[in-house]
Amino acid sequence: MAQASQYQLFDIGWTRNPVYLAPDVLVTRAAGFGHVSLDLIYGLTSGGPGVATQVLALRVFEEGLRFFNYGFASAISVVLLGLVAVIGMIGIFLFRRFEVTY
Repeated sequence: MAQASQYQLFDIGWTRNPVYLAPDVLVTRAAGFGHVSLDLIYGLTSGGPGVATQVLALRVFEEGLRFFNYGFASAISVVLLGLVAVIGMIGIFLFRRFEVTY
């Protein structure tokens, strides 16, 4: 590293870092599975027409804060948490199976 040129330092940063970041990207995507599009969908369509563009996070919001069905909203949240956990476990299993050596 001490004798590397500026191009070699730049090349090391861009060609190898995406491989190391892949597990973090998967976990981030899995954690935001139902929550990323909530503000966009609610702001543009409010979940309509009907329930055509409704996601689980929007359903939790409406059931809990709009209709005051706190029990049903918390049940949906637990199902969403379980779904994200299963997707995360599958991702962890796949990344451990095809592990990258540093």
